[in-house]
Amino acid sequence: MATTETNNTDLARAEILWKSADTLRGQIDAAEYKHVVLGLLFLKYILLKYISDSFEARCDELEAKSTGSRWSPSGAPDREHTPCVT
Repeated sequence: MATTETNNTDLARAEILWKSADTLRGQIDAAEYKHVVLGLLFLKYILLKYISDSFEARCDELEAKSTGSRWSPSGAPDREHTPCVT
């Protein structure tokens, strides 16, 4: 029974998404709209393929550089810590 409810909910969401897409598309012909959609898909691909990977790599690099807390127990900045300025 839960599967049927989930399927109905998914179908309702899909219908809402399609109606929203049609509203956003407006009066543009579907043949012309494909250029917009393909451009957005390309940008998402670039984001996921290159930018996300480089961001994760940079985070890992900074985490590896970090030797612990930036602040000493006394509350003064740790002298060994070099802040990352990009």
